[in-house]
Amino acid sequence: MNLTIQRQSLIDALSIASAPVDSDPQQPILASVRLTLGADLELVGTDLVTTAVAHVPADGHEGACCANARTLIERVKLLPEGTIRLRLESTAAIRGGTLHIEGGSRKFALAVRDAGEFPATAEISKPAGGNAVASSVLASLLDRGGSAMSDDKGAQAIKRVVAITTADGWTETGSACNNAGASSGLDTGLPDHVEALIPFRGVEILRRFFGGKGNVRLEIIDRRIVASRDASSVAVLLADPTIAPASGHQYRGFGGFAEKAENAITITVSRAAIIDAVSAIASASEMHQVELYAEGDKLRIVGRSDQGEPAEDEIACSTDGKVESIVSGDLLTKMLRLATSDKVTIRIPPIETPQPMMLKEIGELDARAWWIIMPIMPSAYKSRPEAKKASEKPNGDTSVAGEKNGKEKKSRKKKDSPAPEAPTTTAQSVAPTQAAVDDDTGDEAFE
Repeated sequence: MNLTIQRQSLIDALSIASAPVDSDPQQPILASVRLTLGADLELVGTDLVTTAVAHVPADGHEGACCANARTLIERVKLLPEGTIRLRLESTAAIRGGTLHIEGGSRKFALAVRDAGEFPATAEISKPAGGNAVASSVLASLLDRGGSAMSDDKGAQAIKRVVAITTADGWTETGSACNNAGASSGLDTGLPDHVEALIPFRGVEILRRFFGGKGNVRLEIIDRRIVASRDASSVAVLLADPTIAPASGHQYRGFGGFAEKAENAITITVSRAAIIDAVSAIASASEMHQVELYAEGDKLRIVGRSDQGEPAEDEIACSTDGKVESIVSGDLLTKMLRLATSDKVTIRIPPIETPQPMMLKEIGELDARAWWIIMPIMPSAYKSRPEAKKASEKPNGDTSVAGEKNGKEKKSRKKKDSPAPEAPTTTAQSVAPTQAAVDDDTGDEAFE
């Protein structure tokens, strides 16, 4: 192999082909990209789950080799701008030979491996042939629909996948993690047969691929989702659908937004104002959960620490009803930050219904483009703050509650020991969950 190529073209191709290459691969050959010179220069990288291939024009004699991806791209970046030369030299001492990399007066030599060692299973049979869609649209779709996906490597497999489905040209992505789920849909014109569960690693690589300029084509080929742009393609091996037996409930059916929002109350609010308020209150709240109360032209955001300490903020809004709901402040903030419009509309259904809370940009995206956040039911959250809302009372407290608490404390002291009791200072009524905590910590109120 002996070829000349533009330095920047090679760097761009290497950045795509090396995307799936793991820094600590399960097989040494997987740290490499395969270079094959035919009609053009083809570069392929894989981790056996995700494969990326890039083609770039080049002139020279045919040949092939496998070079360490990280080392090769570092060496090429050190060369001066302009035309560079790659020359493969067979060496008896080195099985695959030596790749000489030259640009201007600068030269590097890199030991390479035989191209036959590269796994054949990594081949992409053909590029995607679906409808062309703006890559920025698909990047937005993955970012928003995958926002509830867990990035914890120890999480269950179902929490580390994103579903993408299409029906009647309406494309959706969805993910679920713990008590929350998210979905996004856009009218992309993708082929209807796309239906896939994409693993975490593949989603990250597709995000990078979709983040570029131009249009992308998307198609399911041989149980892999293939994305193609210009002369480059990325193929991701789909997750086994049996890992998500309830995927129909968690990831699909998000398209009927009008029906899902039928009984919902609509809140329209400044995106910047609600991000600032929710993020601040959530940081001071137990499990970062926040209560939302909307009526008239005010949205009140309330949080409580695990010690019952309140946090509250109020911002202007417009609403068509009265809202009381509890959601994850972290997830709500994360979703709001993905928006680009100055205002957003939030639709919150009655808390007793299984319907999700929904967010939509105003004036930026198609009217059917929604994100979904599953609301968190309030029973487990309200019990602890309510139990702790009673503050310490003075020794001379003569209220009924204080008298009752004093008697309960006195009874307990007499039973435990004949020693004189200390004056009561704290209310005794606690929820069962907090009582267990107090017993473990020694309950300083009795000292």
